[in-house]
Amino acid sequence: MNNYIFCDISIESDIVLPGLSASTAITPDIIFRVNYSGHPPVIDGSWQKAALGEGNIVSPAVLTGTDIHCLFFENIAVFEIRNGFSEIICHPESVSSLNSIHHLLLDQVLPRLLSARGKLMMHGSCIEHPKGMIVFAGVSGAGKSTLAAHFSRRGFPLLSDDGLQLKQEAGKITVIPTYPGLRLWGDSIAELFDGAALSEPMADYSSKMRIVSESVVHMDERHALALFFLHPQSPGTQPSIARKVKREAFFELNKQVFILDSFSRERSIARTKFTARLVSSLPMYDLSFPHDYSMLDQVQMNVLDMVETL
Repeated sequence: MNNYIFCDISIESDIVLPGLSASTAITPDIIFRVNYSGHPPVIDGSWQKAALGEGNIVSPAVLTGTDIHCLFFENIAVFEIRNGFSEIICHPESVSSLNSIHHLLLDQVLPRLLSARGKLMMHGSCIEHPKGMIVFAGVSGAGKSTLAAHFSRRGFPLLSDDGLQLKQEAGKITVIPTYPGLRLWGDSIAELFDGAALSEPMADYSSKMRIVSESVVHMDERHALALFFLHPQSPGTQPSIARKVKREAFFELNKQVFILDSFSRERSIARTKFTARLVSSLPMYDLSFPHDYSMLDQVQMNVLDMVETL
């Protein structure tokens, strides 16, 4: 078996999970298995199904009165979550690649599972600044990975490009990266790495590539410095940064949070209270810029100038 660290938990897996650091934990927090021969649960009237909205590739369901959940990725795999959110069984389609299973587990399933275990898991990238972690959030395609990669190429360590945990203890807000990794579209690889980066397909259903040659390292939790919500703009627009109004930041932050069980009132209340505390404590900004690689140095300068005031 293979043992890994994801965020701040340990995982035992029967397949290799590239990009994760090795764990020395004797007893894993989560056990992951791939079941090629079995069949996923039949979803009938005893299950509650949630609609996450347009743009989501996952359909979640929970067996009423239990802690058994299923995450359905059409024509790819079904992930069954059991035993108090400590066991994941993947039922892949026969044509699904290990790259797809690996990607969905790390970037969709595990963040949702950890959210059900009481952690605030957020869809975003983060880089390390001498004063703390800088987080970039936004919808898919907003430029989170590209901007984080640009910072990384300029000497700021890339800690995660798709997910992270926000944590608050004794009034201190920290970030725990899920795992170090970098996934980019072909044009970003060509611009940021001169097309020379070693890469492999991220998943069967996407043309994004996973960078395997970039120097990244797993990091423990670090002080959260600031959070930037990315907003793509039309070509020719100048980059701009504006402090986010708390009420708007609250709703924007909740859009970027991973959720497994949307039917759980208790978890929903706890998550809402936590995000309300976050927007009152963590500086949050709107960062607008066009999809123009020549503007990235200016965007970086604007971000660095802003965090120097904190």
